Amino acid sequence: MNESNANCTSMIKYLCVKSVYAEPMLKGPYLGALSPNKAVSEATFNQPGYRIVTRNGDISWEPKELFEKSAKPLPEGHNGLIIDVDPRDGSWAYVNELSGCIGKIGISDPDLCSKQNSIADEFISELKSEFEELNMKFEKLEFFINSDDFKYLNPDKSNLLYAKYLAMKQYHHSFWKLKFIM
Repeated sequence: MNESNANCTSMIKYLCVKSVYAEPMLKGPYLGALSPNKAVSEATFNQPGYRIVTRNGDISWEPKELFEKSAKPLPEGHNGLIIDVDPRDGSWAYVNELSGCIGKIGISDPDLCSKQNSIADEFISELKSEFEELNMKFEKLEFFINSDDFKYLNPDKSNLLYAKYLAMKQYHHSFWKLKFIM
């Protein structure tokens, strides 16, 4: 179905990613295995495509162009999940389910995982430092806003400080949502 010619206004858009096993197979032999006594035209018989087997054992067939546009072979021994297609070069990014490393199909970098772990550790460390600093400033501002001194401020200043307090409170709360900060 093409979105441009289908009425999709009341439908929810989904992204489906699944791993399958596939092998090149002409449509004729695939149909012949399903219905051995059914006649097929020569054009249909010789249509190139792929026989596909899903994780739950369902078997289907897709034309070559459609399958190759929506599927990429995983590297040998790879146990991963495709997460995105890089529009710059058409390569497929994936996450290795066992190691958690991100890679690109067709791009081999043996140090990629250690580089990613180092960058991730540094980023998490910076987030934790930022949270500690924010927490200290937030607690001081909250203490001041609840004090008698705040009540005697010029209304313009107190309104600005209170707006800052609300913004900091929301930002502070967002850190608590990050599981590695808790």
